[in-house]
Amino acid sequence: MEKKVLRLMREMRFKAIYPSPQTTIVHKFHKKYPNLLKDMKISHPHHAWQVDITYLRTNHGFMYLNALIGVYSRVVVGWTLSNTLDSQSCLRTFEKAFFQYGRPHVIHSDQGSQFTSEEWLKALTLNDINVSMSGAGRSNDNAYIERLWRTLKY
Repeated sequence: MEKKVLRLMREMRFKAIYPSPQTTIVHKFHKKYPNLLKDMKISHPHHAWQVDITYLRTNHGFMYLNALIGVYSRVVVGWTLSNTLDSQSCLRTFEKAFFQYGRPHVIHSDQGSQFTSEEWLKALTLNDINVSMSGAGRSNDNAYIERLWRTLKY
């Protein structure tokens, strides 16, 4: 019976939905920052941005999509696609958004190693941008960008 079900699923092109690759890899020794958005009143466009990474499955493996979204307007202000899960692609996303829209007051992320890396934090502090981070395991703190991923994928 099991083989028949698998064959029928293959013929109908049904695929199981299972957990994705973990894109939030916390680095133990990197500095963590508080969640500044928790009590903040977002009053205008580009006051606060959220950033995150998601994976896109391809026939040849995974690609990683980085995006910055404006919390006030829910507009994607920058994005890049990469075949590696590194901080350089996140920096390219930031640079694109920064040059097009200017400096936000806050950029909020999860505690992934890309967003706690020295390069990422240096880029934000040199541009006088406040760093905000979700608590460990608190994806709801990054709800707007997580909603974008859900819309994109499903």
